[in-house]
Amino acid sequence: FLRRLRQDEVEELRCEMLEMRDMFQEEEVYQLQELRLQLEQANKTCRVLQYRLRKAERRSIRVAQTGQVDGELVRTMEHDIKVRPPVSLCVHVVLLKLTHHKQKVKALA
Repeated sequence: FLRRLRQDEVEELRCEMLEMRDMFQEEEVYQLQELRLQLEQANKTCRVLQYRLRKAERRSIRVAQTGQVDGELVRTMEHDIKVRPPVSLCVHVVLLKLTHHKQKVKALA
């Protein structure tokens, strides 16, 4: 009788452990999806900034060749200088989170 009772307790604990693991994995999947969305958004922002940088470089070459300063070029460059640090920080944070998440997933496997 006691043996059966112990077996039932062990089985119940095993089921609880499996349930907790499943809940943890679901939360990890949700966090991973959220991080991927953040990374995707950061990548889009980086592409926009790269496009603006190339455009500014073309304009600066034009200014160097003609000697005329383009007011729009100056405004664009000022804007890009203001935007770059927060975007860079955001991308760095997302990459750190993804790396941490990847390590946690490997540890579970």
